[in-house]
Amino acid sequence: MKKLKNKIYLFYFSFLNVWCLLKLLISEDYILIRWPSYFFDFIFVSSLFFLIFSIKFISKIYLLFIILPFLVFIDGNKFKVDSVNEKSIKILTYSVMGRNMDYDPIIDAIKSEEPDIIFLQEVNFPNKINTEWLNDNYLFRSERLESGLIILSKFEIISHDYFQNALKSTVLIDGKLVDLFNIHSIRSIFNYERYKKYTDSLLINFINASEIAIVAGDFNMVPHNDFYKKITEYYKDTCTGICGYTFPASGRKIGAFAPFLRIDYIFSRGTRCAYGSKVLIEKTSSDHYPIVSNVCV
Repeated sequence: MKKLKNKIYLFYFSFLNVWCLLKLLISEDYILIRWPSYFFDFIFVSSLFFLIFSIKFISKIYLLFIILPFLVFIDGNKFKVDSVNEKSIKILTYSVMGRNMDYDPIIDAIKSEEPDIIFLQEVNFPNKINTEWLNDNYLFRSERLESGLIILSKFEIISHDYFQNALKSTVLIDGKLVDLFNIHSIRSIFNYERYKKYTDSLLINFINASEIAIVAGDFNMVPHNDFYKKITEYYKDTCTGICGYTFPASGRKIGAFAPFLRIDYIFSRGTRCAYGSKVLIEKTSSDHYPIVSNVCV
């Protein structure tokens, strides 16, 4: 029986390490590399339990089998967090779910946080955003309704444009031009070649943005995916470390228990700080939980 357990653990850790090595060396063009990336945080944690059991009952040599998985885990989880007290603006991003018709919990979350700039995705019923409170508190708005994208701002929006499935607006904050990109990304699960062309195009626009820029939205990716790594070469993920998962939320049946993926983000470039980031785990009618973050412009 012990020999059988030893073979099972050896097979599991060998397979895990081969996958991790391929993950570190090659791109996500291959579906067997791409799919496990979405759930790697849970694969890694479960592996730690297997590791403890293996060390205790089989051999300490199994410690060597966690090195590659640990490198992959750290590669997708950055733990540096700024903490400052200087003046900042608050950003909120919220994917409200296209079929959702109950916007009351969405607006309640906005009221509770009172962000300065709001990025909304999947807004298929824009009339529900035209409430008296929102109109009084957010005098400036840009939208691309065919894509369900809306930006609400307390700062003047001086221009807006759109490309791919993205909305770009430029705001004036304390005399500084700040580019805002609101994103609802296509999925990468099956047609990866199309997804790669799409994300490469997005990245070019992000790189060519003004010196100060904020990119936020529903990216349909996790921190272990290639596109995340490309973005973070130029932008900072404001919600780093153990920030929390955003999907699925309670608006979807599978989210009744707990979210298990982080696919929503706020990235910033040229900002002096980013702090106080969090996922708002609260009652919602959407299948995503919102993220808020403070940035110093």
